[in-house]
Amino acid sequence: MALEQSIKNLLLTGPPGCGKTTVMRCLVERLDDLRLAGFYTQEIREQGQRVGFAAVSLSGRRALLAHVRSRSRQRVGRYGVEPEHLAPLVQEELVGAGEVDVYLIDEVGKMELFCPAFVEVVPRLLDGAVPIVLTVAQKGQGLIGQVKARPDVRLVTVTEANRDGLPEELERRVRDRLRSRWRLTRQAGKHRSLQDLRDGRHRPGWSGCFHTRFYAISSHPTFARKTSAQLPQILCKPRKFRGFSQVYKTARTCLQMGPEVCKPRKYRGFLPFSAGLPALLLTGLL
Repeated sequence: MALEQSIKNLLLTGPPGCGKTTVMRCLVERLDDLRLAGFYTQEIREQGQRVGFAAVSLSGRRALLAHVRSRSRQRVGRYGVEPEHLAPLVQEELVGAGEVDVYLIDEVGKMELFCPAFVEVVPRLLDGAVPIVLTVAQKGQGLIGQVKARPDVRLVTVTEANRDGLPEELERRVRDRLRSRWRLTRQAGKHRSLQDLRDGRHRPGWSGCFHTRFYAISSHPTFARKTSAQLPQILCKPRKFRGFSQVYKTARTCLQMGPEVCKPRKYRGFLPFSAGLPALLLTGLL
């Protein structure tokens, strides 16, 4: 069980045409309620014949990866590789993506290894706290062999027999990992501000149940889609105040509640007296 919890990265491998990309695209659809970043590889076909590959980001941006008519000197088989087209997509999806729950990358292969930005960022993401699901070529050296040899990865071979059930299995593993991560963070507690919560910095000296309740929500992907003005609507009610709906209805009218509750207590501004009692209950007593 401890070994399973230590494995945060999932690697899919297999021969070309086994269905790795199809599994990844199905997984993207099943995890569409989370904050995802990454890209997948798509074939370029002309008159039914494959003539190249494009990298497609999860936000919809496309970049030419390789083509038979490319004059690039960097080649894989009959395809000329265009690594300079992949670099901006890597910067957008893997470097500057912001808050992310899961990275999905298809794939770590011979063509992608011509892009220095990609080779640099993949090990850094694997070392980070965010889970990654990526596909990797069955054969290859360099980064391909390095990611397979890591102790924090689980290598899954895609076959015709298991590819139909893999998206569901991968979804379960990803969500279990995220739940475990949120649970450990709630137990850590004692954070003062939203920035501390997001950065994971631990500041002792401020205890109580507010920080654990708030972080349980702020870590959840749904929180990212809520505005600060909606914060009181998604706060968990303390047990001793359950049933006092009027208190929360009044607190929701205080638009300053969102940004104020994220500040350390000594920096919080004076809230309007009309929302004083419920706001103080929410910010100071939870």
